[in-house]
Amino acid sequence: MKTRRILGLVAGTALLVAGAAGQEAAAPSPRKAARVEQEYGLARTPSTYFIFDFEAGKVSLKARGLVLKEWPIFKVKTWGRHGGVMTCPLLKKTAYNAPKRKDVTPGKVEDETDKKPTAKNDDLDILELVKMPVNFTLELPGDIRMNVRLRKSGFARILDGAGRLFSRGIGRSVKTIVRGIGRRPFTEIEIIFLEESAAKNIYWSFFEGQKCILYWPE
Repeated sequence: MKTRRILGLVAGTALLVAGAAGQEAAAPSPRKAARVEQEYGLARTPSTYFIFDFEAGKVSLKARGLVLKEWPIFKVKTWGRHGGVMTCPLLKKTAYNAPKRKDVTPGKVEDETDKKPTAKNDDLDILELVKMPVNFTLELPGDIRMNVRLRKSGFARILDGAGRLFSRGIGRSVKTIVRGIGRRPFTEIEIIFLEESAAKNIYWSFFEGQKCILYWPE
């Protein structure tokens, strides 16, 4: 009887130790825990939000924790200060060929003779999406700039690569030195997509004031 009790005690202790080891192995890292906590704060609100997951290589549009749309990233390049998890709102988005919408004054009555056939709302949305740019910049707090662009092909890709090599090799090096002297850190992120629909959808869906989470790899 005494031997059985000793064996039972040993077996129970072994199970507790194994369970504790399993819990430690399953425990998320502080960085992943921070992401879960920050996304939980956004998911509690009715607003949609973006997650730029540079570790998994994808951009997600979510609401209440559910993925509405998701786009794979072909390549990500970063300069300056970065790392960890960060939640911030979009301050501004700019594009060389940014689309413009015609202002509509509420309550304004149009002359019957000036009326022209107009597209339905769904058709208008599709037409607006087609006009969205594929190369643009997203500005975030803390002097963070995300440059979104489409990967070019053929000879245009060669010219684009040569120009960007010059800007990265000289322009950003000078900027890093100047900012370092003035103790004004910055972050530049270049996100490259293969599909133009990904860039257009993000420009169309991401509005000023909307929040996003930046998630860098370890």
